Amino acid sequence: MKSTLSYERKRKAVSTMIATLILIGVTAAMGSFIYWYATSYAKSMSRISSITITEAKISKTSTGTTNVLVSLRNQGTTIAELINVTIYDDKETPIDILSKNETLISPPPSQDRKVVLNPGSSITIIYVGKLNVTLGNTYTIVVATSQGAQQVTVECTSS
Repeated sequence: MKSTLSYERKRKAVSTMIATLILIGVTAAMGSFIYWYATSYAKSMSRISSITITEAKISKTSTGTTNVLVSLRNQGTTIAELINVTIYDDKETPIDILSKNETLISPPPSQDRKVVLNPGSSITIIYVGKLNVTLGNTYTIVVATSQGAQQVTVECTSS
């Protein structure tokens, strides 16, 4: 009888508590992996364009020249084409500075004059010319893209 007891003591198994903890750990790890994979897949499949106006300024020189600076960034996952950049002057007249010859775009548009913002890219639009603006007044700048529009209100300062 003594030999049987010693044989039973040598033969050990994983306790039910440890087995339960191992199963919970494996289940949590698999759940985390499935969650990570599903969110990564959903992000890669979603195609959004998110244009943000990072900087906007309007200033007027003593000679009456108006300087406009608009910086944009595409924070989305798809390409956005810039349609126009409109400023509403003192007479509430919409002026598309993107179509003006005095407008500089950095980086320059392609040869077909389309201004395209790739995901993660930025663009700066600078206009130097005559606009009907007054120092101290606020003006609305509307940026329209193929995916929607953003607007910002800025005050005209002296430069």
